[in-house]
Amino acid sequence: MGSKPIHVMSAEERTKMPNTTDYFIDLGMGKKEVEKYVSVGDVVTRDRELIEMGDCVNGKSIDNRVSVFILIEVLREIKKLPYDFYAVFSVQEEVGLRGVQAAALEINPDFGFGLDTTIAFDIPGAREHEMITRSRPWHCH
Repeated sequence: MGSKPIHVMSAEERTKMPNTTDYFIDLGMGKKEVEKYVSVGDVVTRDRELIEMGDCVNGKSIDNRVSVFILIEVLREIKKLPYDFYAVFSVQEEVGLRGVQAAALEINPDFGFGLDTTIAFDIPGAREHEMITRSRPWHCH
């Protein structure tokens, strides 16, 4: 189940209660395939475990978990560096990078880089210029 993420909402959208039409369900498959499993009016809920859905995977906070996995794999590959290296797993990147700001104040690095994923935003109601990536070709056409 999905809706427009809060960090891409306008200030006005954040103050309004969402309508039921503001939500959508993405099963990771085209409409004809979905209709084999789901009908209008069916009761649905989000499965919290990592699951495969069509050509996709879905799970809670998958964007953050993928980033953690990538950073752990990078740390496994690093053998010896001629300088200090810190890896930080932080929180609240969507609302101002608050976690990494606190870490940077403590570590005081010479430079840093962030690792995160982005949303496809190929969702119902998104305007063409908002779809910075696309997860599947059958969305929003």
